[in-house]
Amino acid sequence: MNVLDLSARYESGQIAGNPQRHPQVELSLMGKVEDCGFNTSRIVLGSHTGTHMDSPRHLIKDGPSIDQTNLDVCIGDTAVIDFRRFKPLETVELRDVKGLKVRERMVFAFGWETYYGNPNYHGKWPYFSLEAAEFLVQNGMKLIAVDTVSPDCKESGSRKDDQIHKLFFENQVVVVELIKNVDRIDFTKEYSLAALPLNLQGVDGSPCRVVLFTEQE
Repeated sequence: MNVLDLSARYESGQIAGNPQRHPQVELSLMGKVEDCGFNTSRIVLGSHTGTHMDSPRHLIKDGPSIDQTNLDVCIGDTAVIDFRRFKPLETVELRDVKGLKVRERMVFAFGWETYYGNPNYHGKWPYFSLEAAEFLVQNGMKLIAVDTVSPDCKESGSRKDDQIHKLFFENQVVVVELIKNVDRIDFTKEYSLAALPLNLQGVDGSPCRVVLFTEQE
């Protein structure tokens, strides 16, 4: 089996998209072999740092939390869509998704990782129109994974911009954000996906290990 890791690596000092709501990543030793016979570590990071999965509780006060995610949706055959032609702040319209074979799991690759460190990275990614998102939901999509910060537009800073998230949550669609390494995807191949969050009781999101896998040739 060939496995392609689409997950971010966490490093100390890493900053999430909104430092007012997310701490810097901290990975530090608590116990050391030379002191107590074993290494143990302290891990500090926000629930939406790096590659992660959102739960409805992210936007809905008493919505289902990440430990209530339907894991059946998180593993299985997936579509992988090459959307690297989209530019910053360009909208994925209905016409762009109408020709797709919609699957239960959909991975959309915008090539956004190339903007990391650029001021555009946390505010000007391409995003889905409401009509395009509705088409995907109506045709059976139950998990979406993107390599951008969000499937929504956040340029205006308005919380109304979360309409795509809300549509997905209302229809029990799992949302995975900030996947990595999409340049390593062979878009001519058939893949399966595994995207598994931590089992965190009552929490709004979780770091997520996301992999594509295919039978070895």
